Amino acid sequence: PGQIAVRSVSQADLLKLTYGTSYKTGVSGKVHREDDRWENFIDIHDIGKKDTKYLKYQKKTAPLLDRSACTHRRDFTQLPLGDYVANNLLAQEFAAGLAGGPGGLPVSAKNSSAYKEEFAGFAPDRAKAAKGKSFAPKGARTATITGMTDLLETRPLSHVSFGKHDASLAKPAEIHRMKPSLGLVDWQGKVPKSSYGYEFCGLKSASVAQIGQLGGPEDIRPAVLLPDDHPAFKMKRMCFMSPGQ
Repeated sequence: PGQIAVRSVSQADLLKLTYGTSYKTGVSGKVHREDDRWENFIDIHDIGKKDTKYLKYQKKTAPLLDRSACTHRRDFTQLPLGDYVANNLLAQEFAAGLAGGPGGLPVSAKNSSAYKEEFAGFAPDRAKAAKGKSFAPKGARTATITGMTDLLETRPLSHVSFGKHDASLAKPAEIHRMKPSLGLVDWQGKVPKSSYGYEFCGLKSASVAQIGQLGGPEDIRPAVLLPDDHPAFKMKRMCFMSPGQ
């Protein structure tokens, strides 16, 4: 359209021809009231640290630290200049040396104490009258255990336990040999013998030569043992299952 056609319509009609969003056309703009606005917590947590709507920035007015804040300054303070008087008195006392101690001080003092004034002594006659009668028992010997006058034990235990032995027990005497068991009884007839002679009668020990001559080819393996060609000798055994493993 030409410029004349554009001017012929109102401004509101021209706005309708341009693109727009539904939010702009459907939701009308509204300014929040003061009660509808959210609270900013920075104004609360940083109060006094910066300018907020509740309080402006507070400047620190505390005085800075000086020498009085140091421990050395507090411990070693400046003393007055009147200690020379005490030094003069000490010098006068030290001038006498070791002889000044026994001489004492040039002051008057009473030779009495509070103990002596509180606990004054008594005259001899009054002190003797204050001594009461003694009710202690007499020092006589008493028999509080038993009425017997003789002791039951007259020898010490060491003499009784380790005393001298009877000398008659050490004299030599005749030694009697014990008879064998077979001779303790008076057998009627022939004396019986033990079974040892019956079991091992006539056996003598063999020499090395005689032992070497014993046996032959047929006596190498007894009959009670397995023959050489038995299958048990041909079977392979496991080494880890052998005896002793």
